[in-house]
Amino acid sequence: MAEFGKMKIFDADELIAEMGAQHLRAFAQSSEERFMRHTRHIAYRAAWDDDLRLILVSGPTSSGKTTFTKRLAAALNFYGRETTLLSMDDYYLENTAFFADNGLPNYETMDTLDIKQMSRDIRRLLDGERVNLPLFDLKERVRVMDPKHTLQLPKNGILLVEGLHALNPLLRQFLDRKEYYGIFIMPYATLMTAQRALEPMDHRVLRRISRDQSQRGAGALATLDYWPVIKMEEERVFPSYLESADYFFNSIVPYEYFLVPGLAAKQLSADLERYHAGELKQSIFVQNGRDFPDNVLLAHEEETISHAEKLLQICEDLPLIDLDFVPEISILNEFIH
Repeated sequence: MAEFGKMKIFDADELIAEMGAQHLRAFAQSSEERFMRHTRHIAYRAAWDDDLRLILVSGPTSSGKTTFTKRLAAALNFYGRETTLLSMDDYYLENTAFFADNGLPNYETMDTLDIKQMSRDIRRLLDGERVNLPLFDLKERVRVMDPKHTLQLPKNGILLVEGLHALNPLLRQFLDRKEYYGIFIMPYATLMTAQRALEPMDHRVLRRISRDQSQRGAGALATLDYWPVIKMEEERVFPSYLESADYFFNSIVPYEYFLVPGLAAKQLSADLERYHAGELKQSIFVQNGRDFPDNVLLAHEEETISHAEKLLQICEDLPLIDLDFVPEISILNEFIH
């Protein structure tokens, strides 16, 4: 059973001083090295387990599951275990709507996924078959079956499956407990600033804001307005996922406090300006929601604007460093491009 362990606590002023005392690039490199050292440790233990065929990587949104899984695969390959990767996002169902109590669409629930097909594909891959797998376009919400997109698990290879619900019991019920590891990943740290504490969930909000405009077509205020749906689903399922995991991986990279908040702040500021000028477009989630009038921009307008302004107060105290300091292997690339 995995546990969070002790939360990391960082002081913004101390981090800024450390960033200046070291060379900035050295500070970034040391942050990345801690991340990779933990990844290599898990890979080393997994590589020597002859019964292991599958690693399930679960965790809340904006935890870095996709990049971590790729880094873990590379480490496993280095230790002599070939890997095949599978993303749960490719198993979203088309034309199936689920709504939260506030009328917004719920894309976080397990019900949005084709679990039966996914379970069959995982079992066939573990049995050595070559399998034609789906691909899903998150912007268009369209699932595609490309006959050329096939995967086969190498002999003595390890299948890595990543997704919000990778540790759901429905997915694990047909698996032999000896043949898989469960990993629960999320950034588990608090940054103390002059304004207030930036809690782990706040930081994941900023990661998602920074990511979603370019990757999923959602504006900063739209993402913030949608957050109650995410929070509700996470509170419902993730305690049991953590409990069923073998490892907890803390995905915080300390120098990201000088990247992600600054990038998210630019998007929040721009959206707030549009909002106060009467130029903000209706949230993509409201458009896809249920029974919202055309003049409703956000489902929780007052709360969302207040939340955005509070986040901005923290972000504006933090410097924004050049993106060139981020190496190609970094988990941060999920959130800054």
